[in-house]
Amino acid sequence: MGERQAGSQGRDPFAPELTAPPSAPVTGAFSGAGPVGADNAIPLDFVQKVKDVTTDWVPTPSVDTSKDYEVSGKKLIDVFNKLVARGSSGEGGGSISNDAITDTTSKELTVVLHVKCFRELPRWKERDKAAAGSQVKWDAMLANLTKHENRHVEIIVEAANKLAKDLPGKSVSLVVGMVQAAAAAANAKEVALDNATDNGTKRGVPFGDVFLDTDENGE
Repeated sequence: MGERQAGSQGRDPFAPELTAPPSAPVTGAFSGAGPVGADNAIPLDFVQKVKDVTTDWVPTPSVDTSKDYEVSGKKLIDVFNKLVARGSSGEGGGSISNDAITDTTSKELTVVLHVKCFRELPRWKERDKAAAGSQVKWDAMLANLTKHENRHVEIIVEAANKLAKDLPGKSVSLVVGMVQAAAAAANAKEVALDNATDNGTKRGVPFGDVFLDTDENGE
């Protein structure tokens, strides 16, 4: 929740980007029989294809939660003010990338894809000492925030799954663009999610209802 930066980051793993291997000079390309191995030029129509895709997020993606943080306050209003001052109560998302491809001679290759996901959520330090009603209100907010941030993670994984399905049979020269396109599509969906939910705070919409009821009267 909060103003979201681009969460899905595709990176160009080619340094430099691969192109088709150079062909032999035109002169002598159709020469007569010579010593064995004399005419070993790569054909002009040589195209490397993606045969298989290896992924590191199936069946369950790893989610980095190391940035979970603690917020302190005796009352819900104190916790609420701390969250507001922080500017963002939670974050979620990830990145899609692939291993660099260095094989320029094999006709069929395996592409290795990676997904890195993260989620950041708050912990209320004094929760267990608070009144039962306050605990219920905190837990309700946290549950909805978790759903919202988990949805950001799911968007990354969905885009990566589609990429893994689309890659086989494609020219290796298209891999970079397809990885970047998958990342861009995921980012667009994440932005749309935050726009549709007011960063999770909108009431009555899927992946929304992230608000903390600070009324503790009667407790």
